Amino acid sequence: MAFAGSGVVPPPASRDLAVRFDWLCFAATVGAVLTVAVVAATGLLGLAVFGGASIGIAASIGILTRWLLPRRAWTLPPSPAEGRSTVLVSRVVLAAALAVFAWKVHRVPLWSWDHYSVWGMKARHLAEGGFLNLSFLRVAPFRYTNPEYPIGLPVLWRILTLGRTPAWPDFKVCHVLFGVATVGLFRLALRAGGISSSFANAAAAFVAASPLYWDTESLGLAEMPLAAAILAAVVLLLRRREDPSERPPVWLLGFLLGSLPGIKPEGLSLAVLLLAAGWVLGRSPGAGRRPPGERAVLALSVLVTAGPAIALDRALPPGQPFLQGEWMLRFSARLPHVLEVLRKMGEELVASDWIGFWPVFLLAAAYGIWRRDRRVAALSAVVAAQTALYLFIYLGTYLDPAAHIRSSFFRIMSALLPLAAVAAVLSAAPDARDASGRT
Repeated sequence: MAFAGSGVVPPPASRDLAVRFDWLCFAATVGAVLTVAVVAATGLLGLAVFGGASIGIAASIGILTRWLLPRRAWTLPPSPAEGRSTVLVSRVVLAAALAVFAWKVHRVPLWSWDHYSVWGMKARHLAEGGFLNLSFLRVAPFRYTNPEYPIGLPVLWRILTLGRTPAWPDFKVCHVLFGVATVGLFRLALRAGGISSSFANAAAAFVAASPLYWDTESLGLAEMPLAAAILAAVVLLLRRREDPSERPPVWLLGFLLGSLPGIKPEGLSLAVLLLAAGWVLGRSPGAGRRPPGERAVLALSVLVTAGPAIALDRALPPGQPFLQGEWMLRFSARLPHVLEVLRKMGEELVASDWIGFWPVFLLAAAYGIWRRDRRVAALSAVVAAQTALYLFIYLGTYLDPAAHIRSSFFRIMSALLPLAAVAAVLSAAPDARDASGRT
């Protein structure tokens, strides 16, 4: 996967191992998104895509992009000066947090209902003799298990297992790899925002101890891959505020945003919100002039990537959407009790497992907004708007709202934690490119 992405994101000029590790996580994420898109598109045409074919596709992507795209070493803004011992200690803490995470994944069973009824089920059945086969979704009992959910993650699992049916050790290894990549992308996003290496390591260690990593229900689900893809897009959003000569290609940002709906259904709303955040960041006083037509290229690349994934979801057998039936009547009936629904959502966010993160995030976001830091405001607004969308769904769901919140809200908010943590940490670092900020 890293080779497939290395043509789009060439290796960094820096010899620092931490910088190269973070680049490896970014290149692997980009390569995975590119490979899944090509494998899924080719598979829908009836060609063999799994096993040796998927290796050939990933290698071809890496070779073609190296040949066709300009080669420019990946760069980051200089890290603030700090002692070597401080950086070393922070790296040890981060490595320990990841080691404990891997140990826990090894020890716990693969138990989530959503894994066996949705994500893992699709991964086990969507390949037949090296070919992509989705016909099983029209057969009972599969048509009652959210057959309309995206196939991006199940396809990736089959690519990583070289086409064979994944077993529980495969899902565990992939979960650890996704977790490591998420930490690397989180640290890269902070470095792109001007945060010091030691501070980025400490914050990444906190993320590695958060419910996204420690809640074993997420094992074999889509929350971790979704968080990684979000952070990859955020890295580009922040990097594009640098000098124009160093900006990553805008189509790559659009491609990453467009890939989100292929991972989870809520990826569509997150892609739209992050696209809006990019527009806000692009209007910053210190962001520099944009090339003509850049916004059109960005929007087109999002549509070209997300369009086929959304069309495929619509072509799959319909499941049981939460807003099925008379959802407007349910919404109207529950609206007077919205404070009770908010209270139950709030109880989930102040649980001890979060280690006090969400109240701290609110304070940090308020401080960053008071300082008129557009980075903090834009990223915090994405988290707030997505949470508001979840509230809307809970008010209209055909399920009992309290039961629905208990069964899902804690887990789906864990996927937003790394994004919220980026915003919170950036609130402590003044944005030198935003001339409107307070100090």
